[in-house]
Amino acid sequence: MYDLMPPSMHLCLLDLDQTMVMKLCDVVFSNVSFWVQLNFRNKMG
Repeated sequence: MYDLMPPSMHLCLLDLDQTMVMKLCDVVFSNVSFWVQLNFRNKMG
């Protein structure tokens, strides 16, 4: 029974890690696109 515990916990952590990474990428991407648009507008006008 104990032998089955670490892998499942590891899988759970891995799953959590992937969702956190996806959320982080989403936030970073939205920030980057916002700054790019802002800089583009400043250069144009």
